[in-house]
Amino acid sequence: DSSGLVWIGTSGKGLTQYRPKTNSWRTFTADFMDENAIASDRIMSLLADDHNELWIGTQGNGLDILDSIGNFVHYSENSPVPLSAETVWCIFKDKYNRVWLGTREQGLILFDKKKGELEKFQHDSQSQNSLPSNNIRTIAQAGDGDLWVATESDGIAYFDVENKTFKAYKHDPESNSLSNDNIKSLYVAPSGVVWIGTNGGGLNAFDISDQRFYLYTVADGLANDVIYAILPDDQGNLWLSSNKGITR
Repeated sequence: DSSGLVWIGTSGKGLTQYRPKTNSWRTFTADFMDENAIASDRIMSLLADDHNELWIGTQGNGLDILDSIGNFVHYSENSPVPLSAETVWCIFKDKYNRVWLGTREQGLILFDKKKGELEKFQHDSQSQNSLPSNNIRTIAQAGDGDLWVATESDGIAYFDVENKTFKAYKHDPESNSLSNDNIKSLYVAPSGVVWIGTNGGGLNAFDISDQRFYLYTVADGLANDVIYAILPDDQGNLWLSSNKGITR
């Protein structure tokens, strides 16, 4: 975060803080007898904002915000500022400082910590322009300010924020398309290429200009075809985490 602290979310062991200056560790765990404790030990997403506050997405217990004085503020269906989602897979702040929540069962939510859900976008089987799934794994922003949204099992979608429409891209064995609809990670390069990490289908590159997908798998040198995260470096390389280590 802005003060130099490192935050680590675990799957069942709470939230851990590492302070590099003193080489010290502190872990926050759930205590259902203490309303000021973190709501869950299963941490799915983190966002450090510009106000020295940490947003914490949990599995099954909504959203927490650790404020600047060390208090956990809880957001759930029954909180003073309600949140309909129980599981928050990802928390994304766009370049306009809006915070978007990708949830497991409630779609895509534009959220304000004081006002709550400003907008919620969900799948509508009667509309081709709706979100393709309510299970949102990750979010990235295009250069024009619109969003790319990745789903658990229904591919990706380009979200025109102003017009509030989605364009879905899914696997189609009969045409050039995504290799796999189970998406784990997204990265939009400055060149406009959308890099898509899948759960078993390798790494996809979508060239927006020609609307074509390109596929990279273990046959091309990947350590594994499950790509959990995509991280660029200053030299223009991509670092990929997988089930079998890291690929550059």
